[in-house]
Amino acid sequence: MKESPEIHFTPEQELLLWSIRIDRTKDQRIEEILKDRVDWNYVRETAIQHGIIPLLYKRLKEEMSHLVPSNELEELRTQFMANAVQNLRMTQQLIKVIDLLADAGIEAMPFKGPALAVQAYGDLSMRSFCDLDILIHEKDFERMYVALQNHGFPPVHPVNLRTERKFMVYQNKNLPVTFKDSHLEIHWKITERFLSVPFDMDQLWDRAHLVFLHNREIKTLSPEDMVIVLCVHGTKHFWQNLKWLADLNYLISNYPDLDWHMIWERAEKMGVKRIISLGLDLAHERGGIKYPGDFKHRLISDVDLKKCVNIVQTNFFHFQSSKWFSTSPGFYLKLRERFKDKANFFIYTFTDRILPPHYLDFSVISLPDSFYPVYVIIRPFRLLKDYYHERVRSPGGE
Repeated sequence: MKESPEIHFTPEQELLLWSIRIDRTKDQRIEEILKDRVDWNYVRETAIQHGIIPLLYKRLKEEMSHLVPSNELEELRTQFMANAVQNLRMTQQLIKVIDLLADAGIEAMPFKGPALAVQAYGDLSMRSFCDLDILIHEKDFERMYVALQNHGFPPVHPVNLRTERKFMVYQNKNLPVTFKDSHLEIHWKITERFLSVPFDMDQLWDRAHLVFLHNREIKTLSPEDMVIVLCVHGTKHFWQNLKWLADLNYLISNYPDLDWHMIWERAEKMGVKRIISLGLDLAHERGGIKYPGDFKHRLISDVDLKKCVNIVQTNFFHFQSSKWFSTSPGFYLKLRERFKDKANFFIYTFTDRILPPHYLDFSVISLPDSFYPVYVIIRPFRLLKDYYHERVRSPGGE
């Protein structure tokens, strides 16, 4: 794997990138930075934004505490403890939801959130998360919806099960749900159809891995499947959050016996070898991850992919997110190796995201089933309104 040209980061950004590494190769440089003047407000605020306060605090406390002002280390500790308390509370809520669904005869499997904290870091307190992701079988959608409503978990966007269920199931991959101050995402797919990443959901369930969460043995995705999920998720969102790269770094580090050949075979079958190569290249360069020689030589490392790696790194601290699509279509399409996946991206973006009504359109006005075509008229106006407001809020908007 060839090294990318050096990309310039400020000393504070170097410190943040060091905090997500799993090796010690940058320690000397960090000592130099800490001995000089550091903008701790920027470091702290950016670490919060990127969800890496636990990693930053732990590494500074254990390895560099003699170089960090005591008041700054204490402030990081306060943030770390607040995150740990929130994680524990949300994990308790997660267990309640899993038990509630089990009582209704619905199999549920958490992923990301607390499950990934334990799977990747071996410690619930070492990952920041603000919502809970739970996977169910698609066939259980209606029972899940009714069970949660009956137990005080109102969906963020209520749906009419007679008219709107098919749109929720086929055009979306999750249902947002609230409970007290916890936010849940109930999934039946890993990705939206327009991304054209064909996860075999039955096989994901069959390969489920057990982790201990809050003194309970809980199913979650296998480490190999989680590597693929993290690479796809990170690429979809342009790897704009360092937490996602840290998750990949520590998951790989925590499972030294990962079946890399199995990961590559699944990536090849799904047509995501370039997406996997992007994520693993970033983990190598910014995480210190090393791969077995025979697997390393399989990773794609052409000019276009290396450009993508450099673009991502250049934008770690300068990317403006968008709810429309975090990664630009052009960037995403460069990472797809099959023509059919590129074609599906355009086809399903139109048929699934632009043309048909969405649950947000149903929330604008509630109409009888016979008036469904009216929603088709409402949708383009709502999309234009959302786009206008997003442009106004962006730095370049007027």
